[in-house]
Amino acid sequence: MALCGVPVEFNDTPLQRAPLVTWSLAAIIAIVSLAALTNLQAAVEDWGLIPAAFGRHLGLTFLTSFFLHGGYSHLIGNLYSLIVFGDNAEDVLGKRRFLLLVALAAAAGDIAQILADPHATIPSVGASGGISGILAYYCLRFPSASVGIVWWFRWIRPPVVIMFAQWVLWQAFEAFYIPAEVTGVASFAHLGGAAVGVLFWWWTRRAAAAGTWQPEAS
Repeated sequence: MALCGVPVEFNDTPLQRAPLVTWSLAAIIAIVSLAALTNLQAAVEDWGLIPAAFGRHLGLTFLTSFFLHGGYSHLIGNLYSLIVFGDNAEDVLGKRRFLLLVALAAAAGDIAQILADPHATIPSVGASGGISGILAYYCLRFPSASVGIVWWFRWIRPPVVIMFAQWVLWQAFEAFYIPAEVTGVASFAHLGGAAVGVLFWWWTRRAAAAGTWQPEAS
């Protein structure tokens, strides 16, 4: 994966419990997306989130669009990020809080995309908003972790906070300077989801400092 420019997790953070929510989400996303790929255009047009018609199907497209993806590379990239960064986030948050983080980040990402262009008629699909929330939480919660990529046949291992800062800057550049019709990427959804991840980290940190943080029973 590193040879393709995809970050590889280097820190070995042992898990205290099996990341069942992460694995379950990944399995459901894979099953639904692979089934939809047999007739992708119809699935995306029917169940993707359209900003100009976000209330269709009684608002269910906020949920269904999360489980649909625009192709194999889109699906594999999101599943990889979910599994690599989600297991540690779920381990420290617990199942319910982790699921809440994903749900809020996905919803915030959708809302951000709608507000950015409320008249857009191109369907938006993918779990990227929710996964962006996981990524933001992970990078702030584990700042000493490092990731590695191969660049010009050399390993580069930046801290995750550096990677996250670069990622945010790139998403902001795409969101404000490159039309989504050109990139095919819902950059505002990524930023909205990441904002929830930052707020979630801040909230959990304050709760831990105040002594009100209660770990979930396994």
